Amino acid sequence: MTPQITDGSDLPVCLLGDRLVFYSTVDCVAYCPLRVVLECPEGASWDGATIPKYCWSLIGHPLQKEFRFASLFHDRSCERAETLEQRAIGDAIFRDLLRQAGVCWWRRTAMWLAVRVYGVYLMRKRAL
Repeated sequence: MTPQITDGSDLPVCLLGDRLVFYSTVDCVAYCPLRVVLECPEGASWDGATIPKYCWSLIGHPLQKEFRFASLFHDRSCERAETLEQRAIGDAIFRDLLRQAGVCWWRRTAMWLAVRVYGVYLMRKRAL
């Protein structure tokens, strides 16, 4: 059985520069209305929540444990997204994972809005 991971405190990662790197392979499992599994192999890395430095005092540091699992899951799901609808599903799961990690409503709403706006921009840019 794959363990459920709900925040970043139990992810098998180490800090390497400004990135988190997996030191063992793990299946990341999200339980929303459905069970979604994404594999993260040993050596894979990500930069946490992509929060501009000027917003750190308001939103928080990109590598905060409350953001780790949600940002990891969002990055991996968006890498696989081929349509705006698939991106929207990843964004919705991101918001729910932030809620499950205990991120307050205004902070998770601000983060969700940022990924939605960027996602729509990025997907439209790809279509051109």
